[in-house]
Amino acid sequence: MFQFYTLVSCEAREINLATKHRGSEHQLMHCEFDKNSTEYYLRRNEHKLNECLKLAATLPKRFPTSCLNLTSGIHEIQIRKGNPFQVLCDGDGWIIIQRRFNGSQDFNKSWEEYVNGFGDLNGEFFMGLEKQHLVTSLKKHDMHFKLTSIRGVSMGKYDNFRIGNAASLYTLQSIGKFYGFQYENNLERHVNQKFTTYDRNNIPNDYKNCAANGMGGWWYPEYCGDSNLNAPFGKDSGIVWPWRGGTSSIMKIRQHGY
Repeated sequence: MFQFYTLVSCEAREINLATKHRGSEHQLMHCEFDKNSTEYYLRRNEHKLNECLKLAATLPKRFPTSCLNLTSGIHEIQIRKGNPFQVLCDGDGWIIIQRRFNGSQDFNKSWEEYVNGFGDLNGEFFMGLEKQHLVTSLKKHDMHFKLTSIRGVSMGKYDNFRIGNAASLYTLQSIGKFYGFQYENNLERHVNQKFTTYDRNNIPNDYKNCAANGMGGWWYPEYCGDSNLNAPFGKDSGIVWPWRGGTSSIMKIRQHGY
């Protein structure tokens, strides 16, 4: 009797082991299926990812249209569908369009040079008239200036600074309302004046070329007006607003309302 129960018990264990073995085989087959499925989906998704990356590489790079939300420093911006160009951002959305501080850059430049811009964004420079037109024609812009001389510091802001296109000879179309500190509005007489350089006199009524004799390009009215931030650096006849002989100047623009 004991031998019978022992035999039955052994057979039961064998059946149990066989069942467990079949279960393990089933689990192994299931794992193998999961592995193959995972590898398939990984290969498929990798292919899709590569296709997306190839497509992204063919798309044009998107550039900001201003310095808003950009850090201080040199960045590329793009206006409408024009070519991207570099600008110097000065925090809080400001684009510097003119900077002078040590006299290293000659501002007695030709018409073409003023249109295209000149100088070094890491040093002294003038942002080209064409670029100024593109930026200020996109939206309303403020213009802030800061000047220094042996007399101290002068600052001011205009709330609607706009430059015309090439056909207008880059007329100073608008400056808006003036908010000044220490000095009065010395750009007012220059509104609606075309830009003039030593080789392109656009001053009304064939008045003498105020940019001659190394005075630099500016929006000169008749009798040359009350200001010229591109005049020779550090001389008695230099940077004018309304005093002469300024030692530094900076002009920067930003979309109005910020």
